[in-house]
Amino acid sequence: MHADPWYNFEGRESDIATVYTHADGSFRRPLDVVRYHEAIADYKYLAKLEQTIATAKNSAIRDEAQMYLRRIVNYIEIGSDVRPPWEGKAIDMVRAKVAEHILALTREG
Repeated sequence: MHADPWYNFEGRESDIATVYTHADGSFRRPLDVVRYHEAIADYKYLAKLEQTIATAKNSAIRDEAQMYLRRIVNYIEIGSDVRPPWEGKAIDMVRAKVAEHILALTREG
């Protein structure tokens, strides 16, 4: 461990590159790293949905996916804590619905 992970002002503020180990020598990732990984994956899913909508033919399925994507994007407020983040089952439901729309548009061809 390079730094004191519990004190952000000892030289390297918020150092998420700190390595934590278990007694057996295996590593565990800091929670921030896990959350960043999930956030990037979620962004990729939303971008894929947006791209799929853009190339889909006009249909009720496309309109429904477009409305869903707009609702999701309008809900997200970057840098704000006005709306609570999705957690647990709620984020899983959003992810499942995004995937469902992508698959429906892909099948429609």
